[in-house]
Amino acid sequence: KTGISPRYPFVEAMVGAASLYAFMRHGLSLEFFSEAGFIIAMVALVFIDYDHRILPNVITLPGTTVGLLLAWPREAITVKEALLGAALGAGLLFLVSEVYFRLRKLEGLGMGDIKMMGMVGAFLGWKGVLLTLFLGSLLGSIIGVGLMVARGKDLKSALPFGTFLGIA
Repeated sequence: KTGISPRYPFVEAMVGAASLYAFMRHGLSLEFFSEAGFIIAMVALVFIDYDHRILPNVITLPGTTVGLLLAWPREAITVKEALLGAALGAGLLFLVSEVYFRLRKLEGLGMGDIKMMGMVGAFLGWKGVLLTLFLGSLLGSIIGVGLMVARGKDLKSALPFGTFLGIA
């Protein structure tokens, strides 16, 4: 007897609109299913990370595998681009995380963000990784600073980076 959150119809409408857009771009094709599956996974990750500060392996790891496997028959991205994208996406964030940890002795990024960017790279290639990292960081900075100011928090406050990466 609990009411339905307004977020649920919003999420359903968002996924439906994004899937319709993918269908209009690609028709009923492998590109459509690839793009729609990626969108659905990203929407799930955005809201899970926002609510719980986790990016579940049950989405990111199979998502990376599917993205890499789909690179063979797809035309939009080559196998080389998918492999490079997955390595760059996960590798860059792992490097940033490791440097931050060694300098500050604090965890700055979770492994979920790293795995998520591996998935992004598998689907979008290295160019998509760089764009996602830039836009996600920009969005996280703008919204994060705004939230910190509004809530009276400092720069040590945890933010769900995966949410910003997923939106990007």
